[in-house]
Amino acid sequence: MSARQAQGRIADRAGERPAAEPEGAATYRVVEVSPVGEESLEVALNRWTREGFAFQSVHFVMREGSHRPAMAYLFFSRGSAPAEGS
Repeated sequence: MSARQAQGRIADRAGERPAAEPEGAATYRVVEVSPVGEESLEVALNRWTREGFAFQSVHFVMREGSHRPAMAYLFFSRGSAPAEGS
């Protein structure tokens, strides 16, 4: 399977809901955005926050010799992790 086919399979699963999650368990979502632009970032942020995920961070992937990012990874979470020591 090529990398592009694998990316397509991952993208196809992006809309799937995970199986039953333990109560209180944190769920994380990593979203790849390419091409990177104001509109594409806004669409991804709005979609996943509307789904109940809280935005955590963004990481840009740069191309050598370019000032524009090639892609961005958006990190989201939902729920809360168990307290330490529990």
